[in-house]
Amino acid sequence: MSSNASIFKPRHSRPSSSVKDDTGISNESIISNFKTAHELTKNEKYCVSRLPALPSVLENASAEGFINAYADKSSGYALLVDETSIHVWNYNSTDVTPLSIHFPLQDTNGFAMPLAILTKPSSGTSQDPGLVIINSTTGSAKFYESVHHAPALGLLNNEELELQLPINSEKGEYITIAENLEPAGIVIATSWKRCLVLSLRDYMSKPHLSYTEILAPSNKSGFLKSIFGSSDADEDQLGDEIVSIKAGRTSNRGLTQEIIIQESGGIFHLFAYQLFSASGKSVVDKRKTVKQDLGTYLENNMDSFLPGSSLSIRFLDLWPLCSEEYNNTYLALIFIDEMYHKVDGKNLFLISVKVDETGVLLYGSHKLQGFDNSTITSKNKPKLYVPYPGKTAFVLLEHSLILQDINTSSLNSSRPVQYYRPRWEDIIKFSPGLNIVGEGYEDHVKNYNPAIILITRNYGVIRVERFIENEAEGDEPMDDSQEVRIAEKVKSHIEQGIFYSDSPAIDFSIGQDYPGDIILNAVKEISTEVLNSTSDYLPQSSISVVGYLTLKMRILEELLKYSFNNFPDLQNEIIPEVVSSLEKITVGLQLWEYICSDQAKYRKFLTILSDIISKLNILHSDKDDIVKVFFTDKLQYINQVLTEFIDVLSTEDYGLDDLVNLVVSTVYHGVYEHEQSYVVAKEITPFRSWIFDTFLIFKIAQLFSKRYSGQADDISLITETSRSNLVKLSELLYYFTTSAITFMQESKSTESQLEEYVRWYETTKFQWIKALISYGCKRQASNLAENYRDLSSLCFILEAERSEIIGKFGEDSPEYQTLTSSYAFFLHKFGYDFASSLFDYYIRNDDIQSLFIGAEEYKSYVKKYFKSNFNKTSSISWIQSLVDAEYEDAAEALLYSSAETNDELVSSKEIKLSLAKLASVAAMNTNDSVFQNNKAVLKNRTGSRLAKLQIESDVTEKIKKISGTTINFSIAFFIKNFTNTRIEEQYKIDLLSRFFDQFTHEKELSSHNLISLLTLLNPSGEFSSIFRDAIVVSSCEADETASRNQIARIWIRLLASTDDWKVISSYKNAPDEEIKRIINNSVLAHTVKALGSNSKAYAVLEDVLAGRSGRLANQLEQSGLSGFEKSEFDTLQTYIEQYDLNRWVQAVKIEFQ
Repeated sequence: MSSNASIFKPRHSRPSSSVKDDTGISNESIISNFKTAHELTKNEKYCVSRLPALPSVLENASAEGFINAYADKSSGYALLVDETSIHVWNYNSTDVTPLSIHFPLQDTNGFAMPLAILTKPSSGTSQDPGLVIINSTTGSAKFYESVHHAPALGLLNNEELELQLPINSEKGEYITIAENLEPAGIVIATSWKRCLVLSLRDYMSKPHLSYTEILAPSNKSGFLKSIFGSSDADEDQLGDEIVSIKAGRTSNRGLTQEIIIQESGGIFHLFAYQLFSASGKSVVDKRKTVKQDLGTYLENNMDSFLPGSSLSIRFLDLWPLCSEEYNNTYLALIFIDEMYHKVDGKNLFLISVKVDETGVLLYGSHKLQGFDNSTITSKNKPKLYVPYPGKTAFVLLEHSLILQDINTSSLNSSRPVQYYRPRWEDIIKFSPGLNIVGEGYEDHVKNYNPAIILITRNYGVIRVERFIENEAEGDEPMDDSQEVRIAEKVKSHIEQGIFYSDSPAIDFSIGQDYPGDIILNAVKEISTEVLNSTSDYLPQSSISVVGYLTLKMRILEELLKYSFNNFPDLQNEIIPEVVSSLEKITVGLQLWEYICSDQAKYRKFLTILSDIISKLNILHSDKDDIVKVFFTDKLQYINQVLTEFIDVLSTEDYGLDDLVNLVVSTVYHGVYEHEQSYVVAKEITPFRSWIFDTFLIFKIAQLFSKRYSGQADDISLITETSRSNLVKLSELLYYFTTSAITFMQESKSTESQLEEYVRWYETTKFQWIKALISYGCKRQASNLAENYRDLSSLCFILEAERSEIIGKFGEDSPEYQTLTSSYAFFLHKFGYDFASSLFDYYIRNDDIQSLFIGAEEYKSYVKKYFKSNFNKTSSISWIQSLVDAEYEDAAEALLYSSAETNDELVSSKEIKLSLAKLASVAAMNTNDSVFQNNKAVLKNRTGSRLAKLQIESDVTEKIKKISGTTINFSIAFFIKNFTNTRIEEQYKIDLLSRFFDQFTHEKELSSHNLISLLTLLNPSGEFSSIFRDAIVVSSCEADETASRNQIARIWIRLLASTDDWKVISSYKNAPDEEIKRIINNSVLAHTVKALGSNSKAYAVLEDVLAGRSGRLANQLEQSGLSGFEKSEFDTLQTYIEQYDLNRWVQAVKIEFQ
């Protein structure tokens, strides 16, 4: 586990918060009445804790009643004023219900609440504070030297401990502030900006009340308001009043004390107050009085920071910096309204300023961030606290607290009047329901960090303390990177939000006010630190692996919850990171529990895991407890270790059911269930799961095949556990496989990789479905197929069930009707996709009837399916097209089907083409004139295809007729009995061997092969016009050049290898009748008579007769003539030259064309 130092800094000997043991859980005292403070949140800079002492008045405080309070740093006591009483108690007490001293109130006039101020104990040994009660409207004051004895003493009137202050309440003057500045006394400010010092003791230090006016009334606006009244709108404005009374330096052996008073308008007063003069009375040394107008000075100097602004400046508070090095230097909280610069230019600034009798010097300013400026009103003013040693400023707002380390470098700067950056700054946001009714502060002394104390109506007393850094840390130079500082703050807030998620008083939300990349990096870093046990918030040691991993799981679950609530726009980037870490920890926990559950094999499992961990170089075997260290600190490698572990157990013949239990425990419960909860349920974009870093999912698929793909177990031996495990394995295989495919599709992965994965999925998923069905899990199989849109499997399941129902109950049974409604449901849910898968099933299983007899409302799906799958369905789609009178579609389908089905008999194709021809003729007769040309082309294509098939069929039938049997005979027999003897034997064997088997099985030949067959036949008797058939087939060729070349070859063979032109030419001088007889018996004459007026064929013939001198010769040479074909061309050339072949051909054409 992490060896990092903890972030928690001790408050010396005093317990500042709850104690953490090595389980990371807060422990409170087992004694019910005494407890330590309860941590609400903490980081390396500060701690927020709820103090245990909770007086009954806070427990029972009404949300409606008026209540205010404050805490006194000197005594450790707090007081609270409600409508009827004053309550005083020791807020540092460890007693859950501390002693609370009760002072009943009298003469409150129904509306004016008294001011109550705690005073220092009367003696150096006593810890018992005193109490001053002042009526804020009448000015009457009472002093109780001891709060513990006051209730009893208060029954006796003591005139020396009572005093009437000169408050002109008849004209509207009232007390606004009363601060304890002992030894000087209680300094009081009024609404008229009058200041009085109420002395509590005489020169003998005996209790005695007297007052001295140190500042005469000057608030004319307050005086006028008291006469004419004020509107409610003024409540939203910051008025002119005294806002701060602070104690300055003491001198003259403690007999002279500086009193610093700050007005909201900017007037600064410093009085040297002498506790005792020669006359024994307190006086102000007017020679040392300082008065400066800070407001005017700032308006003239701040404007350079905000060009073009007209500034309205109001001081909210002012503190002297507690350091001899920075005499007369103050930190002020001011409110600036840039009235004419922009619509909403209201801002809070902290400024450091030096003020003395010589003038004012502004050192620097810093604008505070992260608050709602609309909450700043006269009744809800921010407050500033700078506890000793004066290094951190606390700015309290309505529902938040800003902490800022003061950058003292600006105080030493040679460039005054500059915008400074604090050394460190953060904000603590409180829950909106937290009602703060009072506050105080604590200086840094022994056992105490500087802090502020918040007294709440509904949550007790809260301490916010800033840890003291040593001098070396305080002197370290600041990181100049603003981005780094923001990133650290964001990470800290998120960490607090998850590690202290059960703190109702703190609002840890940060929203998306920060750049997305900073938020994302912070969440990733936290997630990784928790996974790797490097987070400072985790305990540094733990005896229990289960307890430690359970803690880490709970932390990451809180991080997920926090991310969902705060970063909705970043979920697709954040959630995968956190879920992956959570899954790895959960898998680790499940694996650890699995190996611990089998005590007999525990040691063996540890040995195997130890070897794997060492083999993978994760940890070295010489380390103690290598396996436990892996499970606590190194679960980032759990994928590799688990995969190897399964491999080892598989090779050692570990039981298949035990391996299945292992996979279900780890992968199903550790990964799949988290994916369902945090990814699927939240609709997170698919991402690449970490389990694909190894072949783990394929190992699981192999295990599934070994266990479930064979013969199903005897039904009587199938247990609920084995059936449940089968379903769980199927679920995780389906989920991860489909998720991976979706991710690869959306991330544009390598096409070949995606195709391979899809192919694997398509061939493997049926194993999962069939196994489920065989084990009696039809409903689960159907649900899986439906959930993962595996429509082909869904159709398989439904059709299997349909066959079973028909066999058992028949098609008229209620069971069959129920199943029919399932079809309707899926058709409605998935639409055409389901229909297409169902039709695929019907075609694949040759169930064409089911495809055509579906309900009428699904016919549109059938038609769409046929159009979308034209090539696959052309052999049947023409039926639907004929029924729908879509003749052109029917003809196209028939034409394509007859051409693509190589295994179909010629006779069957001939029927199809005959139907296609009829359909094309019918299409021509429709009134759709726009596509008439297309229809004519279709008709011609169909006619040509039909003519070719009819020629092949005719030849086949003739050969059958001649042989008196089938055509299932050898090439040699065919050559001997049916071919032209003038053609070379070997040439015929080579040519026929290419297609003879196809021909004898009455399958369609290609045009080229059919022409070869026709021109090899002996052209006599039944085959006398065979060359005309060959020319017709060649004419069907769409490529005109190829068609002409083929016709030329036919003419060459006819002229060179059929008629004996030497004999025929010998009759050139014979009588005409004899010449006619000779010519009439020639193959050429039979061909010409059969061709009729085929201009294309005769045009090619003319080119052929031109011989080697013609343009056709070169084309034939380039097309590649065989040896025998070349010899035929040579023979033709000889005939042309020796026997005047041209004249004989022309004579035949004239005679018979």
